[in-house]
Amino acid sequence: MLIDDVAEIIQEVRPELKDTEITNDTQFDTLGLSSLELTEVILELEDRHDVEIDISTVDAADSLKTVGDIVSTLEELLKSKS
Repeated sequence: MLIDDVAEIIQEVRPELKDTEITNDTQFDTLGLSSLELTEVILELEDRHDVEIDISTVDAADSLKTVGDIVSTLEELLKSKS
């Protein structure tokens, strides 16, 4: 599942979150992810799924508030790719 993939990447970027339950409703503010860390998560997702998430660092901080936001964006990109 994509949520598991996103959670894994977040936990790689922030190892201290290893035991934190991450769901679609988890807010990035709650996780304490900086905009740079969020960008790292997005870049890793792009690499793993061979897609391009067309969001700048500033836009990502404004438009991606929850883990579910990234999952939805990724699902749409993967649908349009196939």
